[in-house]
Amino acid sequence: MSTNADVESLISLISSSARVAAAEWQRTGTDVPPLSEAVTHPIDTATDVVALQQALRTLEGACEHLTTLLSPPGSVIFRRTFNPDTHLLRIAVEHKVPDILAKHPNGLSLTELSKIVNVPELKLGQIMRGLATRHVFVEVNTDIFANNRLSHSIRSYLPNGLYALASRGLNETQSAGSNLYESLCDESCGPSFEAKDSPFMHMARKDGFEGNGVFGWLEANPARRENYAIAMIGMGYSCGGLNVLHAFPWQNYTSVCDIGGSVGTVSMPLARKYPHLRITIQDREEVTQHTIDHWASNYPEAVAENRAHFVPIDFLTGAPVEGCDLYYMRFILHDWPQSDAQIIVNNVRKAMSPKSRLLIHDYMITPLDRKSGLVEAREHGIEPAPEPLLPNYGAGRARAHCMDIGMLLQYNAKERSLTEFLELATNAGLKFEKHWDLAETSMLEFSIA
Repeated sequence: MSTNADVESLISLISSSARVAAAEWQRTGTDVPPLSEAVTHPIDTATDVVALQQALRTLEGACEHLTTLLSPPGSVIFRRTFNPDTHLLRIAVEHKVPDILAKHPNGLSLTELSKIVNVPELKLGQIMRGLATRHVFVEVNTDIFANNRLSHSIRSYLPNGLYALASRGLNETQSAGSNLYESLCDESCGPSFEAKDSPFMHMARKDGFEGNGVFGWLEANPARRENYAIAMIGMGYSCGGLNVLHAFPWQNYTSVCDIGGSVGTVSMPLARKYPHLRITIQDREEVTQHTIDHWASNYPEAVAENRAHFVPIDFLTGAPVEGCDLYYMRFILHDWPQSDAQIIVNNVRKAMSPKSRLLIHDYMITPLDRKSGLVEAREHGIEPAPEPLLPNYGAGRARAHCMDIGMLLQYNAKERSLTEFLELATNAGLKFEKHWDLAETSMLEFSIA
């Protein structure tokens, strides 16, 4: 296909996918609100957004592909090497600028905002304009800023968890990223795949921490541990992780074990939607008491009706509770290197009965070469992106690769390909049943072989 034909194909993909995405917004009964308005929309916290996200992965992939195709290389390289977004956003998040501006719906002057956050007015102006240029905040008049749709969504007191998610990404993940080159050059950490040698831990040791991994670091830093738990709620909304409530036939089962379920990010909405389910949440002992308190405060009926149970587990040394219909793991295996991930899957297999299913819900790394993508489509029903997009949708699946690098930075771990998931399952005596396309993420279903 010629380059001109690629351009026309990309324009067509942009047009068609944008119309589908807009229709999904309008399906809620209201139009898409302007970015400049500090408003919420029902779709912001909707849990059934598979169709929207499928359209967006094509739209994002096609827009980025077309812009890169039509831009001189120097322009693209400049944007990617001088991009200050995370640095600017960290200032706004750490100083809780969205909270401050929420009290001033008509806008607040840089002079007044500067006094509140204790950042020089001139520098703050540079930061706020950089963010507003990327649609975070809006400059309503010269040197007067207000919240817009994006900044409105990361107020720290909202229950959506997005403030905590942003805080985690901008602190633990980005700080580890700044140390990636140094850790790779380190004679000990560079060749290691152990959690204690991740870029984050390499940095933490420089700061005097003597533990073995990120989870130990979180235990030593209670405020960041609490932020981590809330950030998992934000993950559910940001990646469409709650699509699974609608995509999978939970009504056909009676019991679920949520392994590594934290405070019940998925389990609580699952229990609300399917009250017939008996749900067991298993996580580290230090997390379990926090989970019990969370349910007592937010859904005591499920506890009183004996529908929710809380059992500590170290899934590297023990098996989960036996006999459940479903064993569900969301964003668990990506925290661990392959050897530890194999132990976890082996332990789950020990608890499963012949009728049980293991559901692994994670980001999945899909092939960048179309030949391998077609093999996956033929054998496992995972369709590659339409041409001329990259087979993995390119920018449309960028968050999968952001998470992949995030796992490297923090845990010396990774997001996995289908082949790697199948290897874990086969080695544990499990067989592949189905791939559930949740647009942003994937869920793989396995049974006993």
